[in-house]
Amino acid sequence: MKRKHRILPLGVLLGGLVLGLIGLGPMACSEIHRDVEAAKGAVQTEKAPGETPNSAASVRAATEIKPHHQAAALSCEDCHGSGKLGAVRTDICLSCHGTSEEVASSTSALKPNPHDSLHYGPDLDCDLCHHEHATSENYCNICHEFDMKVP
Repeated sequence: MKRKHRILPLGVLLGGLVLGLIGLGPMACSEIHRDVEAAKGAVQTEKAPGETPNSAASVRAATEIKPHHQAAALSCEDCHGSGKLGAVRTDICLSCHGTSEEVASSTSALKPNPHDSLHYGPDLDCDLCHHEHATSENYCNICHEFDMKVP
């Protein structure tokens, strides 16, 4: 009985060969998939199922980020790490934005201070209010009616 072989797209074979020859191991997604503009409008093909729309550049092209993070030229890996994407932990946010206390101090003129809650102090998860890839919301307004814009 003949054994059926899996046929890989030529680009995958050549890319793996080149990386192997020059001695590069695993890399961050954005190191390989740099061209966000070229990825816009990419479509999945039968010849390369799953490659094009799931490349880092395709995901990044289809995913909005806040203007201040765009201006800082952040990559997916800067917040999500390498590998599987998921929710960003507060400690990752604080690695750039400072400690919880420093963030609370920066908004101390606001009444009430959204980063120094009467209920929780400065120890709230950033993503309760701040959503990088969606519209942010005021978590406190679940119970209260504060008129605050959340970036």
